[in-house]
Amino acid sequence: MTVDEQYDVVIVGAGHGGTQAAITLRQAGFGGSIALLSEETELPYERPPLSKDYLAGTKSSDRILIRPARFWPEKSIDLILATRAVRVDPDTKIIHCSDGRAIGYGCQSASKKDPLSASKRDPLRRAA
Repeated sequence: MTVDEQYDVVIVGAGHGGTQAAITLRQAGFGGSIALLSEETELPYERPPLSKDYLAGTKSSDRILIRPARFWPEKSIDLILATRAVRVDPDTKIIHCSDGRAIGYGCQSASKKDPLSASKRDPLRRAA
């Protein structure tokens, strides 16, 4: 199977847990590629304020975002929105999506500086 896109880390779900995982990877110095996959069409937002403040009219939609829109590209985190993961194949490291795309995950290359196969490295290891 051919993959349409390849990332070191793909996080399925852009709620609090998924977004915090991506943010934490960057804060820990992870330099690999990261994608957040979400079936929602909107940027990641805080769920409790949506149901309380936004719907009550006390907060605007931009104030319930987990991070501003510019944050994601600044941190090199790709948001793949309006796409649902329908199957994850851990043997081939491919996520099959509702739109027909196949997204590969897991480090695929090694550098001259660190010849150990990148797929065997700890993904939380600090980037050199």
